[in-house]
Parts: sequence; C-alpha cells; structure tokens
Amino acid sequence: MKYILLIPLFAALSHSLSANDPAVAPEAGARAMGADRTLLSLSHNPALLTLEKERFFSIQSYNRFGIRELSTLSAACYYPNAWLSFGIEASTFGYDAYRESKVRLSLAKPLSKQLSLGIAVHYLFLQSELSEERMARLATDIGIVYNLFDKGWITLLANNLPSLRMGDKRLDLKDIYAYNISFGIAWKMIEELLITTSIEVAKSHRLGYHIGMEYRAYDSFFLRMGMAGSPLQPTMGVGYKLSAFSFDVCALYHPRLGISTGLGLRFS
Repeated sequence: MKYILLIPLFAALSHSLSANDPAVAPEAGARAMGADRTLLSLSHNPALLTLEKERFFSIQSYNRFGIRELSTLSAACYYPNAWLSFGIEASTFGYDAYRESKVRLSLAKPLSKQLSLGIAVHYLFLQSELSEERMARLATDIGIVYNLFDKGWITLLANNLPSLRMGDKRLDLKDIYAYNISFGIAWKMIEELLITTSIEVAKSHRLGYHIGMEYRAYDSFFLRMGMAGSPLQPTMGVGYKLSAFSFDVCALYHPRLGISTGLGLRFS
C-alpha cells in the first residue's frame, strides 16, 4: 500500500526527466542525451517519424531510482513512408495495486521537402486500489519538424493538448496529466557529432531545459551524455548497432532521488 502514495510523488518530482505521463518515457538513446523528448523521442513527437528511413520494432525498459514498482515497459512498431508514416505503441507503468497503461497511434506526413507534421492519439487508463472505478484519458500529441537536411532539424511539440478525462474524477492527478509544450534544435557540428538543446513549459511546472550530445566513436558505437533540469540532472549512455539490431543503455542521476537506468532494443 505504501507505494500507492509514493508513485504520484515520484512522478511529480521527476517530471523534468520524463513525459507528463509516467506510463511513457523517452527512449534510452533520448534519455542518455538529457532526456530530450521533442528532438529525439518518437514516443512523444510523432513528426520525427518522417526522419526515419527504415521500418522497425523496439522495446524499451526504464527503471526509476531502482524501485521496481516505478518501472515503465513499452513496445512499439513504426512504419516510415514517403507519403504517410504511422506507428503504434503500448506501454505500462507501476504494479498490480497501481498501474497506468497506454496505447498510442501516431501518424506523420511531409508537407514539403523540409517541413513535416505529426499527430498522435493516445488512450491511457489507470487502475488503482484507491478507486473502484478506472480513470481514463484520451489525448493528442502534435509535433512539427523542420528538416535542415544533413545539418540537423528543428522541432515544436505539444503533448496532451487537447486532453479529455474520463471515468473516476476523484483522484487528483492533474500534475501528472498536464499538457507540455517544447521547442528544440538538433545540430550536427561535424558528421560524427550531434548537439541537441530544447526548452519546455508544462502546466503547473516551471521552465525546463534539456542539453545533449552524441558522438559516433566508430561506425556502430555511440557515446552519449547530457543534462536536464531543474533540478540539475546529468545523463549518460552508449549505443551499439549490430546488423539490423540496435542496443541502447542510459543512466540518469537525480540529486535527491538517486540513479535511474534504461535499456532499449530496436530491430529494423
């Protein structure tokens, strides 16, 4: 029972390193680069689908502060297409006494050679021992990507806007299910080095920022690091590609709550 009260607390304290929904978290590669969602995370910005060149399936696992009850597990399948790209994702957070589950459908379409629009609709429902009735929400993510070709890209993203709450409304979880608006720039300084920076504004929260770096040390090995705030939270990780498989590992340090870790597997 004690974890039922801890889960909303941990989710609120760690909002700057996750989406407003604990049921979904940026991919391990994005986590390692300052936990950026607008520039790097397909699970948040559907418009990024137009930058992908291969169809792929991915599995992501994220463990908050070494507590099993605060873990998120997700699986996704994405199909990039020159005319209309789409993807589907399912994720879950929590444990038997408190669980949030989410299903998300993404669509993305190029509007020109450089500009693309993405829209995702997701349905989230919460099961808790605190309530006999489920709480549910239907929401939309809207993203825009401006492709700078070989130099990088610029993004604008609105998560959970608009959002419609359904079911039991007695649970006060407004901070977890609030909207989030973010803007970011990714720039390739050289072919092997990618720099990312973004800012975000969330309902009921102060301004947040994310800074990341990815260095391709070898053709198939990547070093990543970054920073997010506030409070100031360093991130780091590595990535490795083997044929059609990609493996990503990340670690994040929160000054009050400790270390969180994430793993990602992608098959193209």
